[in-house]
Amino acid sequence: MTNVKKFRDYIFELLVIFVGISLSFYVDEWREKTENIELLKKNLAGIKLELVEDTVVLSKKLKLVDSANNLLSACLLDRKFEPKGDDVFEVWYETMATLNMIISNSDELQNNNASFKNYTQNSFSQYLNNLELRRHLNEYYEVKRIGLLEDEKILNEISEKLRSFVLSNVSLYKHTVTIAKGKVIPEEDLRDLSQDLSILLKNEEFLNYLSLKIERMNIHKYGSRNKEGDDMTYFDHISLIEKIIVEINKEVDH
Repeated sequence: MTNVKKFRDYIFELLVIFVGISLSFYVDEWREKTENIELLKKNLAGIKLELVEDTVVLSKKLKLVDSANNLLSACLLDRKFEPKGDDVFEVWYETMATLNMIISNSDELQNNNASFKNYTQNSFSQYLNNLELRRHLNEYYEVKRIGLLEDEKILNEISEKLRSFVLSNVSLYKHTVTIAKGKVIPEEDLRDLSQDLSILLKNEEFLNYLSLKIERMNIHKYGSRNKEGDDMTYFDHISLIEKIIVEINKEVDH
């Protein structure tokens, strides 16, 4: 009986140890999961802020397309850029500012995804039970956004060609930089600027590159007539972002 009792005691001690270790593992796992869920929520909040910034960038691009089209139409119609009186500052600044925005590289979207990188690198998706949100995040960052950035590379290559025309004219380049910095062009320089810019806007090669870039920008706003539903316009990006933000709000507030 003594041996039987000792054996039972051993079994009981082993069970206590087993249960204790199991509970310890369970508690550690639960604590780690809870901490990761909180980190996920913070990460989603960061993604939301970046998406809002993306929306601002895309909205600016939409407005720029219209300004670019107006500028190109004026060039192709051989409009004389010779404003007089009070119009001189407004017209030249608008023309130069538009050219500067068209020519400048667009890397805002590319640099604005730190939170999503953290989300993927730390495998936070495994703690995200919202399958629709996971799908939308993947659709935006891994498919649509990458496609947009790929096309941005092409736009930037065209921009380099356009920039070379501006750089070839020291005076024109100087005033482009001045406007880009938000400064005022001296009134005595406007006449020379008028001549330089008029020559540039009538340069056939420059207009060809300008037309090519604006054509690609238009595809992002209106879609391509040569494809059947393959294009993701700026409106589509903004709409997808809005869906993601709605789902993130549900997840973060849960």
